[in-house]
Amino acid sequence: MTLLSVVRAYNLTKLSVPRSPTTTEKLRIFFTFFAMMIVALLVSCIPLMPVFEDYFINGIYYGTEIPLFTGSPDMKTHEHIIEAYYFTKLRDNSSWERIRRLIAGMFTSDQALIVGKDLGFYGNDGVCLFKYFVHDTDPQKGFSAVILITNSVCFFTVFVSYGLVTAVARSLSSASNSTRSNSKLQRKITIIIGT
Repeated sequence: MTLLSVVRAYNLTKLSVPRSPTTTEKLRIFFTFFAMMIVALLVSCIPLMPVFEDYFINGIYYGTEIPLFTGSPDMKTHEHIIEAYYFTKLRDNSSWERIRRLIAGMFTSDQALIVGKDLGFYGNDGVCLFKYFVHDTDPQKGFSAVILITNSVCFFTVFVSYGLVTAVARSLSSASNSTRSNSKLQRKITIIIGT
């Protein structure tokens, strides 16, 4: 959306001189679009990669069979349970892999295998903006800050681009006659800004 609004504003500023874009301009637009798609893909997939699970898993849900774990306890709650069971203090280098191993060691082989379902960054909710407003204790606070800053920059860019579209459209309409083609152009620009 941001790239589209920038391209629209750029094309509208060049409206007074009708010409087709040069090869360099086409390549610049293509590579900008390609880079933005790669960044978007990386940003959306990073929370799903197992190597980053310590930063993006909010808790583990074990079901209702084990009353020791109600809800979906986070890493700190797991650490407290493990410290109480093993009578030892865990160091700050806890990981979900280590927690799973220690939790599995708490139960005997006579009991069912203890398998929990990860409650990840995306959780059961859709990807909504409110998810990015996290607490200081959440492991993904840095990632959320980057996403919020990126969203803010994109919203600002869209706002400025459509402001330029509006300004250029008004200056063109006041400088020219009110012909049928100008009214069509104004209608198109109004639809672009409205959407």
